[in-house]
Amino acid sequence: RQRQMCIRDRVYPLHPDTSAYLKQAKKRIVIEGNSNAQFASLLRVQTGLEIHETILKYNGAQFSVEELSERLETTLGKKE
Repeated sequence: RQRQMCIRDRVYPLHPDTSAYLKQAKKRIVIEGNSNAQFASLLRVQTGLEIHETILKYNGAQFSVEELSERLETTLGKKE
């Protein structure tokens, strides 16, 4: 199963190819360090595309590799 990831260091403006790139995804997951999925909302407004899932952390700490891996596996349906 092929997976792709897009990492942005600047939120805005979006790259002109963002919408075309995201349209290729079967499931769009946005990972953010805030409580209200601000970037997911921006992507939705700017591209018109649905964001299928968000993974949020808002306690001021960064995601650990283990934590993010577990949350992605759960989100992708590998763990019940």
